[in-house]
Amino acid sequence: MATIRRRALLPALILGLSWPSAALFAVTLFADGFESGTLCAWNATLGGECTCFDSGLAQARPLVKPAPGQLEIGEWLPQPVLAPETLAEWFEVRALAAVDLNGLQAGATVLGGTPLLAYGGTCLRLDPLGDSWALFARNAESGQNGSLPAVDAVFSFSLANASGQLQVGVDGVLLDSRSWSASSSGRSIMIDSTGAQCDAPAGVTSYNGVDIGTPGALNSPPDCGGGGPGTCFDVDLGASRAVVSPAPGQLVINEWMPDPALVADASGEWFEVRALAAVDLNGLQVGTAVLNPTPVVPSSGTCLHLEAGSHALLARSAGVDNGGLPPVDATFAFSLVNSNGTLRIGVADVELDAKSWTASTSSRSIMIDSDGSQCTSPDGVATYNGTDRGTPRTANTPPECP
Repeated sequence: MATIRRRALLPALILGLSWPSAALFAVTLFADGFESGTLCAWNATLGGECTCFDSGLAQARPLVKPAPGQLEIGEWLPQPVLAPETLAEWFEVRALAAVDLNGLQAGATVLGGTPLLAYGGTCLRLDPLGDSWALFARNAESGQNGSLPAVDAVFSFSLANASGQLQVGVDGVLLDSRSWSASSSGRSIMIDSTGAQCDAPAGVTSYNGVDIGTPGALNSPPDCGGGGPGTCFDVDLGASRAVVSPAPGQLVINEWMPDPALVADASGEWFEVRALAAVDLNGLQVGTAVLNPTPVVPSSGTCLHLEAGSHALLARSAGVDNGGLPPVDATFAFSLVNSNGTLRIGVADVELDAKSWTASTSSRSIMIDSDGSQCTSPDGVATYNGTDRGTPRTANTPPECP
């Protein structure tokens, strides 16, 4: 039997456990790595549950772990200005039910194995009827992290400025995930009261005199696209404006990759659209047999604008697992089948363009050239990752289709 150390026994006695239970509790703490802060104790007195110390009750109690739908990422800042990104990046989570955050994991493309908050210890309780927000940052010192309010825990990974992803979970179970194609310097990305995602709009104040955001606090009002239905927030204007939706003939599917070779199809498939007029992609719908009613670009939120002749990239993944794609503007969940496939785009259930193919070639995109011909990317088209040929998010030609 392991030796019971006094520093492991003391917390058990403080929690008011009787001597036999205290001894078992202490042995469990020691075996679980008490000295490293891992306090997920299994003991008969508390019914074999993972526990934390509730300072309000002055005793240990079972953890209330969040389930999917009970905790969401509410806001994050990839590009702080007042202090370096390695010290001042942050994100917040919001509780939709009364839960404890002990054991919470976070990561970019995958959940980190080591929790941001150790099991056991003092319970970090969030309650939507009271304190419902928690703040996580690269550094907990206010003098170094850009004058953030009190930080609940620190994280070590980076929030990418473009094509970024952030996810949180418990015990390896994903609770929420957010992605973004771009970010603005000194301005957080937030989820508003309607669920729309955008750069913090005009009216959100600075928390340190430079950086705009509401770390660890309610995000809105104002909401994204605060001008009402049919509006988006224009970062260049610093204000909301009407969405300029494309009409038929103003936005076309220009290139697509059904069968990437460097990574799996489920991670590396993509397609691009080309604007033939100045339009916004807010409200863009995509699909195969039919348009999906849920837009891949939020109808409100930050304006996703394309000038005539420019391109936007939509992909299965915006993370590092997508095979070296350039910045991704939006993601989609369906498959681009290798043969007998169809892809369509639209807005407000009105189809704007559709493309079909009978077959595809591994590692080569299918493209539309300057005269409207469709073909597998010909020799002379460079690879974008050393393996797969195509021109994601850029002009397709030259060369032309044979």
